[in-house]
Amino acid sequence: TNAWWPSISELMTRRKSKFEYYNIMSINKIRKLKPDYLLLLSWKYKLSSELLSAIKINTINLHFSILPKHRGVYPINWSIQNGDKVTGVSFHLVNENIDAGKIIAQGIVEIEIIDNSKTLLEKLDRVALELFPKLWNKRSYWNQIAKDQSGKLSYHSRADFVSSNQIDLSKKT
Repeated sequence: TNAWWPSISELMTRRKSKFEYYNIMSINKIRKLKPDYLLLLSWKYKLSSELLSAIKINTINLHFSILPKHRGVYPINWSIQNGDKVTGVSFHLVNENIDAGKIIAQGIVEIEIIDNSKTLLEKLDRVALELFPKLWNKRSYWNQIAKDQSGKLSYHSRADFVSSNQIDLSKKT
């Protein structure tokens, strides 16, 4: 989002850390650079063990739900569609499974009756922006503070999302 990307770029520049946007050549660059960290924003693809092993210290992802709820794609939409009262952000270590890595930080926001995907994303961005600098300062401790995911698991694929676009007028929401 416009709120997130410029801010993370500025933060990383202030920290004298390299920052690049993903493109098709990124995977080869990552393999060659062998960076200490790989930071992902709501990444929608599985990473290979080969790529994960190219990262010296850790790979983390920002996911827009309170994991393990709404793993997979479009978690903001699923939170609204399922009638959740709260949602949040989860920064988690990345492993070979989708949104299944250990949690290193979470923040919660209330979902109001007037929220839509855009307004909820804006709230979640604010929480992520508040959490990230604190989280980054603790990066040498991520493996020690990371916790296994607990609670009710849900997972949503792209196919689930496409099929969810059908309105059932008999369903109470």
